[in-house]
Amino acid sequence: MEKDETKERANKTAIIKLKLIFEGIAEIFVKTAVIR
Repeated sequence: MEKDETKERANKTAIIKLKLIFEGIAEIFVKTAVIR
């Protein structure tokens, strides 16, 4: 039971990190598109 809980927490944090990374990449693309 405890192991499953830690796995779920790790998955959630990984998903949040991926979302933040994708948002950062999207922002960079938008900025470069605006400059061009």
